[in-house]
Amino acid sequence: KYSLSINPEYWIKLRKRSGSCDVGIDVSPTVVERPLKLVVKPYGQFWKNKRWWSKIEVYPIEKDMRVYTRKVDYGPLNLQLVADHNVATMKSGIHWRIGTNFFREGSRQKLKYPVYKDKDMNVDMNMHWNAEFSLPNMEGGISRSGGEMDIFPGYCHLDVPEVSAKVRFGKPKFQKKKV
Repeated sequence: KYSLSINPEYWIKLRKRSGSCDVGIDVSPTVVERPLKLVVKPYGQFWKNKRWWSKIEVYPIEKDMRVYTRKVDYGPLNLQLVADHNVATMKSGIHWRIGTNFFREGSRQKLKYPVYKDKDMNVDMNMHWNAEFSLPNMEGGISRSGGEMDIFPGYCHLDVPEVSAKVRFGKPKFQKKKV
C-alpha cells in the first residue's frame, strides 16, 4: 500500500544571531495548540565541545518552557532528553526520545528552498516530510510435495507535517569569500 498525507502546519520563523546563540520567534496561524514559541539555539565554536543542550523553547501563552539536550549516539541508536517546566502549574518533567541512526536522520527529512538573500536578510522555505516504508520481499521453497512462494509488496507512507518560511536577519549563515 502506498499513500500520501499532505496536511501541514504552516509556520513563520524569525531568527537573529546574537553572540553565540540564535534567538527567534515562531508563529503559526494554523496551529491551535502552542501557536507561538520563542527559541534559543547555541551557535559557533564557543559551544562546539561544551554544549550539552541543543535548544530552549519557551511557550509564553501556555507559560511552558522546554530544554532539549543534544543527541547522544550509542551505536545505531541515539538518545535525547527533554526537560519541561510549566510556570502556571509549577509542574516539571523529563521526557526521553530514542531514535536510530539508520538513513542518517531516520525518516524525517527537510527540503530547503532559498527564496531571497541579501547582506541583511535571508528567506528560506522549508518543507518537512516523514517517510515510513518497508521494502518488498519474497520467500518460498521447493520440496517433493511442490513449491510455494509468498510475496509481500511492501508499503510506503509519505507525510508532510510542516511547511515553514524562515526569515534570518543579519549576515547570511554561510558567506563565500571573494577572491
